[in-house]
Amino acid sequence: MGLHVQNDGAGSMSFSIRNARAEDMDFFIRMASTEGWNPGLADGHIFFETDPEGFFIAESQGKPVGCISAVSYGTCGFIGLFIVDKSLRGRLIGPALGRKALAYLQGKNMGVDGVLEKVPAYLRFGFEPAHRNIRYMLQSPPKPEAGKTPSGHICPASDVPFEALAAYDRSHFPGARERFLKLWLQAPTHRTAVWYHNGTIGAMGVLRACGNGSKIGPLFAQDVETADEIFRTLVSQTQGPVFLDVQAGHPIADQLVERYGMEKVFETMRMYSQGQPQVLWDEVVGITTFELG
Repeated sequence: MGLHVQNDGAGSMSFSIRNARAEDMDFFIRMASTEGWNPGLADGHIFFETDPEGFFIAESQGKPVGCISAVSYGTCGFIGLFIVDKSLRGRLIGPALGRKALAYLQGKNMGVDGVLEKVPAYLRFGFEPAHRNIRYMLQSPPKPEAGKTPSGHICPASDVPFEALAAYDRSHFPGARERFLKLWLQAPTHRTAVWYHNGTIGAMGVLRACGNGSKIGPLFAQDVETADEIFRTLVSQTQGPVFLDVQAGHPIADQLVERYGMEKVFETMRMYSQGQPQVLWDEVVGITTFELG
């Protein structure tokens, strides 16, 4: 059932909010592209299939004017793709979409990666800052380093039992996201690399094709050399540019950024409604997505 809002006064407008359908995801992705967020080529399908009930769209006079996602991962959730048509901002569409997302995820610890100018709005919604995230760009993939010998333990995710991958992911993410993970690892436009030896996973990364270049996320690793091996394996499979979203001040990520001379693109603020969850943040070298956490 949709929510109908009738605003009164100067500059007012009537709009309604309803659950999005699969075909509406083109609008979500188009809006994200307009904002310069450079979504992945498979994002629309994967995001929607992760939680089909968690996407909402605002309409006015039969046309979409705004959107938001509120994806549930069991005990937690993540809000993203929160965008209103630029020409219609300030007309209460955004707050109405925000309330819809909060209602859907009520009772869960909700996360969001907010652009910095919107942080005050998220504070009013009850979110508290946890840390800054920075998007970096590598303009062109590095050439193989002379004398750099691979460990021989890197393989695609398809060579590793999914149950093991899901367990490894669960120690680095605050909620159970097996449905998302399976879609993320198997997408034809994605490439994967896993450090796997004697039944143990030591690192994992995914490269996803985007409208402009590719993004790496997630990138989980215990140390900089293993992270570097996963990173080089992934970037060798694209022509660039490559983007990496990292937690500001992360020791492993900072070393990778410096090693490859990556350029800062922009930053967000990671915020939570019930405090930062306890996961292996020291090993979260690259964040999966700013949209779904």
